[in-house]
Amino acid sequence: MWSYPGVAEAAGEPSLGGYLTRMALALCLLAAVAWGVVRYLPQRVAGLRSGPGKVKVLCSQALGRDALYVLRIGPDVVAVLSGRNGSQVLGRWSLSEWEQEEAETDEATS
Repeated sequence: MWSYPGVAEAAGEPSLGGYLTRMALALCLLAAVAWGVVRYLPQRVAGLRSGPGKVKVLCSQALGRDALYVLRIGPDVVAVLSGRNGSQVLGRWSLSEWEQEEAETDEATS
C-alpha cells in the first residue's frame, strides 16, 4: 500500500464505509454538474447562435443509405442529398418563395 509521511498516521486504515461515502458524494456532485449542463447550457448556446447566419433543419427524410435534408440557411432554403458518396445540393429557394409554395400546397390539400 502507498504511504505518504504524515497522512498514514492521521488517517489510519482506510475503511470500506469511508470509501463508499466519498464515492457516493463524488457521484452526486457529478450528477448535479451534468444536470446543470443539460438544463442551462442549451439555452445559453442557442442565444449565442441566433443571428442572420443561423442554420435550421426544416425537415429530413431517410432514403435508404442516403438522407434528404431541407435546411433554412439565413434568408434561403436549401435541399441537400447526403450519402456515402458525399453531398449534393438539389435546389435553392428564397425563404419567401418557399413559404408561398408551402401555403399553396397546404391550401390544395385542405
